This record gives sequence, structure tokens and C-alpha cells, in this order.
Amino acid sequence: MKTTLLWTLFLIDSSSGFMPALLAQQQQALVQGTVEDETGAKVAKAAVKLFSEAGETLNAVTDEIGHFEFTGVGPGKYLLQVKFQGFASVESELSVGASATVAQRIQLKLADASEEITVSARRESDPLDADQNATSTVLDHDLLKDLPTKNDDPLAVTNLFVDPAANDSQGDPKIYVDGVEGDTMDVPRGSVKSIMVDTSPYSTKFGRPGKGRIEITTRAGSTRRYHRRLGFNIRDAAMDARNHFDSSSSPRRRQWLEGAVDGPLVGDTSTFFVGGDFLRDNDNAYVEALTKSGPESATVLIPRRTVHLFGRTDTRVTPLNILSVRYNWSWDNWQNQGVGGFNLPERGWASEKRMQELRIAETATPTPNFLNQFVLYAGLRNKTYSSVSNAPAVIVNGAFNSGGAQISRKDVEKDVEFQESATYFRGLHSFLFGGVLKSRFLDYTDGSNFGGTFQFSDLTSFVNAKPFLYTMNLGDPRVTFRQHEISYYLQDEMRLLPHLRLLVGLRHELQSNLSYHKSLAPRVALAASTADGRLVVRAGAGIFYQRQPVTMEEQFLLLNGSHLRQVVLSKPTFPLGNLADLSNEFPPSVLRLDPRIRTPYALQASLTLERKVGRDTSLSAEYTMLRGSRLYRQHNINAPLPAAGLRPDPNFVNVDQFEASGSSHSNSLSLMSGTTVFRGRLQLLARYT
Repeated sequence: MKTTLLWTLFLIDSSSGFMPALLAQQQQALVQGTVEDETGAKVAKAAVKLFSEAGETLNAVTDEIGHFEFTGVGPGKYLLQVKFQGFASVESELSVGASATVAQRIQLKLADASEEITVSARRESDPLDADQNATSTVLDHDLLKDLPTKNDDPLAVTNLFVDPAANDSQGDPKIYVDGVEGDTMDVPRGSVKSIMVDTSPYSTKFGRPGKGRIEITTRAGSTRRYHRRLGFNIRDAAMDARNHFDSSSSPRRRQWLEGAVDGPLVGDTSTFFVGGDFLRDNDNAYVEALTKSGPESATVLIPRRTVHLFGRTDTRVTPLNILSVRYNWSWDNWQNQGVGGFNLPERGWASEKRMQELRIAETATPTPNFLNQFVLYAGLRNKTYSSVSNAPAVIVNGAFNSGGAQISRKDVEKDVEFQESATYFRGLHSFLFGGVLKSRFLDYTDGSNFGGTFQFSDLTSFVNAKPFLYTMNLGDPRVTFRQHEISYYLQDEMRLLPHLRLLVGLRHELQSNLSYHKSLAPRVALAASTADGRLVVRAGAGIFYQRQPVTMEEQFLLLNGSHLRQVVLSKPTFPLGNLADLSNEFPPSVLRLDPRIRTPYALQASLTLERKVGRDTSLSAEYTMLRGSRLYRQHNINAPLPAAGLRPDPNFVNVDQFEASGSSHSNSLSLMSGTTVFRGRLQLLARYT
């Protein structure tokens, strides 16, 4: 009893000194936010000031991702001011309570000597801007860092918001890393600042619709302090749940290491960012096949090793010029692919991919109403695919597949790209114009199926040595060619009325290995809102052209009859003798390009309703119509005629031809809602299509 009384008196005495300090701390609030320009890019080194009614001033400078914060801010009314050279200053009033203030988002506009601009920091820019559509998806660095993703791939979540109908001719969305178009994201996850889908869907700067492209922006270094980050992730089969129907669980371990360092490089005018990751994945596959000697089952290890290295520097050469240099390197080695199911271990094949990229960009604002960016890009990609075994392949339907995988390819591509983009503001108009010149130099070797492939209808046919088909490639497997791609664009986004905006533009695509050069792509978009800006209606339409993929040119050059000779035999003997000596006795198969071929295009039209409910909740509904025309397809123009069963050209077996004669039709309705709750600490995003 005495002990309890003593502890009670001690706590009361302690709290008499501790509680006032605690209450004083609780009365201090946090004011934070981000600063960006009209394009949505984060503005570093912007001067931020917070003025109190008592005359006190707090100062801060935005970091490399445009973030600023003030700690220990007492309750009261304040004036927030943001200044950056070349842009109009922004001032707004805000009230600070005893808790954290909702994060501010401030957008700077290029300065105009004849106009004074004052906007509210609570407003997320003009809701009528083309890049402010509520149906867009933006994942910033903090969300990507904390969000659990499959195989640590940030695109696993992003791809959920991509419309497959808007993808290119190869069935994938276009990926833009710092404005450079590609097919993959070959940078470490920790170097990604943001990923966006469907921003400004009808912009003429891009060749694909908004829902068919993914825009990735990499991180720059901090201007104020050094940051270090190290992460390690491990997954082991011992911690996995076991399948009830499996008698045993196979070993598997996946290890992923990531690290990054960034900070100022030379004073406050230059920064650096260096990062990388390493993946060690020991996966496995299960073989369940029925061979001539009976059932066969096995567990095969499929090891994969991947490395990404990334480096970037940003230097403010003059107050109006920024020079950015980015270099990244990646290596990917993957063994025993293709094994599993009916494919026996000898059917495995390996791939090795190496990539290097260098991007140099110069951004200038020579006048307050003119923004210009020039980009020079160079890339080198080496891809090698090889089979574990070179033995002839044996495909037995419904039973097993043995022999070599008959995969042997080597692809070396060198790319050089020049970009020029400029934005000019004049009165109620925002002009965008620019162009891209890209040259691709390709050295492609495909020695696949040089060992031949036998196909059997079932296990009984294999036992009786009666295949129904044999295919084999002969000849020179190497081709080299170049492809030049040119595009230029212009658009005008104008304010017709205070609550009405119109975007009109035109894009022209050209390609060196195509004789058709009339790929003109007009775009138009309209946005209108109510007086308070809480209800926005958007409508748009445009044409989007695709490029002819280099894989089509590669296959045409290899199989047009001058390099590779493809032999197809029906009901051959098994095994065959030396087919190379007898190949001229059999008619070949070739691949051709339709001389009238042209690039496919898609016509997209959409209507969107956006409604802001409350302060931090928005609802949207969007209808999209997408029509694909002159899409690529391939068919055999030398197929046997129905009546006589004879081929039109007896000198060939199959004459497969690439044509632009396909079409597609897509209609979709998307409902989307977004809200921020718990004082800005929780973001909820829901979408149904």
C-alpha cells in the first residue's frame, strides 16, 4: 500500500513538470507541401517563407522533389509566400491549428511583367488544364517506396490503370523514362520519383493515347543534405503456406538488395543521385510428363540474377539554365526458362540482357514566357538467347516435349535520339511545339530451329515413329539494318472563356522503311467547369498512329528467301538423314510484307464528368470509345484452295504475309473516386471499369 502511494506521488510530481512541456509540444504544428511548375515538374531550391501576424518569419527551401516543411509552427493565421526566379511569386493565407495542416500543393506560373498572379496554395492548379484530368493516376516516390508490389516491380500496380485496347502493335504500353520512349523500365525502383498514367490524354507530344503510355520521372539529388538508404528483402519457401495437395514443398529463395545515396555535389548549384539494386532469385518449375518409358516428374531450379545501376547529376549552369546528365546500366541473366509441365529439363533455354543508357538534357527559360528543353539520348542493348541442348526438338502433344528448345538469338541495338520541345505563353494561349529524331541501328542473328523440330499428334504416334510435321531453318541467320523515326508536333491550349478551355493540335509521324508518309494525327480536347470549379466536363477526340515494330522488319529480312530457308515437311520419316543435303528438293516457306502496308492508327473519343465532393474527395465517370484501324496481322496467302486443295504457288509451301488489314473496337465506362482522410495521411483510390 505504501509502495503504491509513493509511486502515485512520484508520478504526480513528475507530471507537474512534464505535462506543460508536452502540451507545449502538442500545440506546435507542422506545415509542409510541394512546389511545382505548370508542367507538374517539382521545383527545387524555391524560396518559401511563412509570415505570422506577430511579424515573425520562417524560411525554407524546397528540396530535390519540391518538398518544404516548417516544424514547430504555433496556432494562428499565416501568409505563405513562394518565390523562384523566372516565375511569378505565389502568396496565400492559411490557418494553423494545434494539429498538422493539410499538405499544401503550390503551382508556379511563368512570370509576366504585365500581370500579377496570386493563387491559393490549397488549389491544385487550374482544374481545366489538360493534365489535371481526374481520371489520371499518379504514384509518387513515397507511395512507391511503401506500397507492396509483386516482385518489387512498381509497374505491377501501374499496369492496372492501363487500357489494353490503347496498347501498341506488340500488345504493351509505351514507357517513357524522363521523356525517352522505350518498352521497359531499366532503372532501379528507388530511383523513380513518380509514375503517371493518362495525364493529358490528347497531348500531341506523345504518339500513344493517355491510357496506353506510362510516364516515369527519375529522382534528382537533394540540395540541402546527404541522404542514404539501404533495404533488404528476403522470401523463403520455408515461410510460405504449403499446398494441401503437395506431398512436399520445393525450396525457393528470393533476395533483393537496394541502396541509394544523394545530396549536394558542388555547393547549392549541383546535386547527385546514385542508386542500384541486386536481385538473386532461385525459383523452380515442376515437370509432369508422360514419356515412352512411363511418367516422369522433376523439380528444376530456375535461377535469375538482375543488377541495376543508376547515376544522375543536375547542375544549374546559370540562373536560367539547368543541365541534367543521367546514366544507367542493367544486367539480367535468367537460366532454365521454358522448363515445366510437358517440357523436360533438356528443353530449357537461357537469356542474358545488358543495357546502357546516357541521357543529357538542357532546360532553359530565356524569357519569362518561354521554356525550352533539348535532350540527347544514346542507348546500347545486347540480348542473347541460347538453348541448353542443340538436339532436334521432339513435340509430342499431350505427353512430353524433349530435345533442345531450338532457341538461338542475338540482338544488338544502338539508339541515338534528339528531342526538342518548347512551351510559349502569350496572353490566353499556351503553345507547345517540338520534334523527335530517333535512329536505330540493329544487328540481329536468329539461328533458331537450325536443328529441326518434329511434331507428333500423340504418344502412340511417337512410339510408332510417325510424326505429322517437321520444320527446319537453313541459311544465313544474320541481318543488319537501320530504322529512322521522325515525329514533330504542335498544339495550342487556349482559354476561350473564364471557365472554358480548348486544346487543338497536330502530330506527324514518319518512318524510314515505310513508303507511306501521310500519318497526320489531329487532336482536340475541350474542358468546361462551373463557376466554383467543382464540376468539370471534358470531351476529346484524336488519332494516334503506331510505328512498325523492328521485329517485323527483322522477320521479313530473315525469311524473305534471301537469308533463311524454312523447310516444312508433312509426314516425314523419323529420324531424318542429312536434311541439309536434300533441302533443295523441298519447296520452302517464306515471309513477305504487303507492298501497300502502312502504319496502323487508333481513333479515340471520350467524355468525362468530374465532381469534387467536399474538400478532399473527387468522383469521376468517363466513357471512352477506341477504334483501331489497319492493324497488323499475318496470314498465309499460299494456303491450299478449297476446291482443288492445291496451293496457288507450287514453288512455296507457306507464304505468310504481314498486312495492315485488322481492326478493333472498344467501348468502356470507368468510374473512379479518390479521397484523402485522416488529415492528409491516408489516400484512397478506387476504380471500376
